[in-house]
Amino acid sequence: MNSNVNITQKSALAIISSNTPSTDELVNIAKEIREEHFGKNVIIHILSNAKSGNCSEDCAFCSQSAHYNSAIPEYDLKSDDELYAEAKYAYEIGAGKFCIVTATRSAFPSLVAELCPTISRIKENFSNLTICLSLGFLNNDEASKLKRAGADRYNHNLETSERYFPSLVSTHTWRERYETLLTARQHGFELCCGGIIGAGETDEDIVDFLFSLKGLDPESVPINFFNPRPGTPLQDAKSISAEKALRVLALARLLLPHTDIRAAGGREKVLGALQKKALQCVTSIFSNGYLTTAGQGFESDLKMIEEIGYRIEKE
Repeated sequence: MNSNVNITQKSALAIISSNTPSTDELVNIAKEIREEHFGKNVIIHILSNAKSGNCSEDCAFCSQSAHYNSAIPEYDLKSDDELYAEAKYAYEIGAGKFCIVTATRSAFPSLVAELCPTISRIKENFSNLTICLSLGFLNNDEASKLKRAGADRYNHNLETSERYFPSLVSTHTWRERYETLLTARQHGFELCCGGIIGAGETDEDIVDFLFSLKGLDPESVPINFFNPRPGTPLQDAKSISAEKALRVLALARLLLPHTDIRAAGGREKVLGALQKKALQCVTSIFSNGYLTTAGQGFESDLKMIEEIGYRIEKE
């Protein structure tokens, strides 16, 4: 296999389901593509869990759902000053992206009204910092307001294949998520769209999911790895192996050579010692933790990046 091979769904399934090519060979191919398009730069994303818990949706992997007893902190939307301070920190450490996430079904009007002045304040002071929003479903009116306020990117994950999605979520559909992404694109947002790997789906589902992403052509693709959360329906399920996770990231790079692919939630727990190899496939990471789980910390991330001869991309 070489980096110019056209990957079909059949060949992608063979890559995921077998050890041919070897994982090391597959990573080397992905590394070649990654460095051709992105060099040795790593983009740092900082997440803000801007409103935590009590979400109306029943995503089986998520501890923020009101349907489950997950014992996580619950709070309403952070203040303007809190979000501004977090954005300032992201800017100061050299992060390229600041991601504001709310545990909400949709970007409802009062939420948008509260967030827009904060978004404008951040952009006025840190113009090079990309602001990504993850607020749930999005209609035309709210999309227009958020874009005018200065938001750059909208996140809404497909999570998995359309076939497997109802096994994880019953309160909305995969198609509703897809339509929100189309709405965001129509209003000039960059798209951030990924999902979760290892939550009981088949290899065929993984391939279908990746090809759905390829069809959308998002600017950014976060690949999360299932990390069982206490109190959720999947709390006793097992995560996938580190090697399988690495092969998924490498395949994603082959399918999406120009895309900012991110090793996202579950990175430290699932990949472990293979995180450095993962960085040779992906172009970005979340640093300093996720929504309800801690990461290994920015200093550890920086050391890991530098140990393989890579560097943080400065906007």
